[in-house]
Amino acid sequence: MDSKEKTSILSDLRVVEISESAAGTYCGKLLADYGAEVIKIEKPSCGDDLRRAGPFPGDSPDPECSGLFLFLNTNKMGMTLNLADTTGRQILQKLCREADILVLGLSPDKTDDLNCIQLLKDNPKIIIVACTPFGLTSPYRDYAATELTMQHMSGVPYFTPGDVENPEKDPPVRLAGRQAELIAGITGALAVLLAVSQREMTGTGQIIDLAIRDVPLLSNIWNLGVISYTGKQPVRYKGKTPMAPQHILPCKNGYIQLSCNEESQWAGFLQVIGNPEWAKADLFKDRFLRGAHWESLMPLLVNELQSWEKEKIVDLAQAAGVPCTIVSSPADLLNSPQLIDRGFFVRTANRCGELVFPGSPFRTEEMTRRNELPAPRLGEHNEEIFCARLGYNRQQLAVMKSAGII
Repeated sequence: MDSKEKTSILSDLRVVEISESAAGTYCGKLLADYGAEVIKIEKPSCGDDLRRAGPFPGDSPDPECSGLFLFLNTNKMGMTLNLADTTGRQILQKLCREADILVLGLSPDKTDDLNCIQLLKDNPKIIIVACTPFGLTSPYRDYAATELTMQHMSGVPYFTPGDVENPEKDPPVRLAGRQAELIAGITGALAVLLAVSQREMTGTGQIIDLAIRDVPLLSNIWNLGVISYTGKQPVRYKGKTPMAPQHILPCKNGYIQLSCNEESQWAGFLQVIGNPEWAKADLFKDRFLRGAHWESLMPLLVNELQSWEKEKIVDLAQAAGVPCTIVSSPADLLNSPQLIDRGFFVRTANRCGELVFPGSPFRTEEMTRRNELPAPRLGEHNEEIFCARLGYNRQQLAVMKSAGII
């Protein structure tokens, strides 16, 4: 890595990553982004399973151009290694003896095959974080799992969508994206840094057992608190909100979310849209009456908003002290003045062109975030790692490649 990057906060950490899940891979990325040297180990020939996850440019599958893989593996080095082979496992042991951290994102049985207890004995200072769907020790440890199953077993989608006509018949809806896995990756990185801090005091490493399914429960704490505090089972809200407007409404070019919890906010919004005559009706005199007569109020608001662009009305409403925002599409986010001003997005040039990725939500002058280096091609750093670091020569490398070890 560039010597100029040695000012990065984690530049003294050496990490080995073996992950077939977004959780372990994102954990490794977060460490790499702040300076840790992360060596990602992939299967020879086919590589990480995430290489086959889209999106792909032109919708043409290419394992070197998976958008998800390219995002999750910036700033890493890449090597291939057959961990089902005896020689492959010996090479892993050699790497782990020199590593500070081993990040695993595998199924429990594959994690067991790596013999983490022995790896810890060989290097008592290594910190091993195992990100598995249900943990290494639990009644469900061998259950098959996907993002969908982990989300629903966490209970979070039970309350999605929130307002429904019939909670008994309208089914829960999963959250978009890979939220369980990605939040688990953040949690794993936090756990690793806590273990690094503890190692500075004790001199010893440890094995961290992270269950991905448990992570979304942290965002479900309100509903867990309700049932433990009241003894009543929380349910999805049935019927209308008692106050209005607290709704998503269509505009000329998209949607806004409008919340007028106070009468002053409603008055401010009416002023923005020109104080229409219909707003003087007794039906809409206060927030509870507006909630009770929402079916009458909604079409009037929709009619007023159809000529407004969402950005303009949000700006004016906010200036009037009204909680109002656009319902952001991906294009809105990429062009958001707020995100652009804060430098949230980072650009990475690679074989698929210049890509824009999410960066960090926090800013500080004291910690340097590594300049975005593209995700490694499959086996890109094999020669550097095997020859320059592990002491193999090119002839041995060729033999191992022909044998399917790398």
